[in-house]
Amino acid sequence: MKHQPLLTLLPLAFLVVGCGEKVIEKPANSVSYYSKHLTEALQVNAKCVAFQNNEFSVMSPSKQRAWKETTDGINCANAETAKVYAAMAARQQRMIDADAPFQPAPEKKMGK
Repeated sequence: MKHQPLLTLLPLAFLVVGCGEKVIEKPANSVSYYSKHLTEALQVNAKCVAFQNNEFSVMSPSKQRAWKETTDGINCANAETAKVYAAMAARQQRMIDADAPFQPAPEKKMGK
């Protein structure tokens, strides 16, 4: 019975050691998040482009695929998508604004 306290504490010791090895990553931000925070998306995208032009380009294809599945990889893809969506929306708005002078005037309703 001398070893019973030791055996009781042994699972606790493994639990503490096991918890120390866990790395909790912050979840990736969505395209919707970056669309609402466009300044942050542009900053993340600039860092990602620099990374992709340097370290990423010398990684093996398997490491590149693995990196794309990390939080940083997902954030890079989502920030780039939000940047493209914002550019498309801005271009569409410029086209609408440029077309406005050529649109017919709204018709006035009679009797009201």
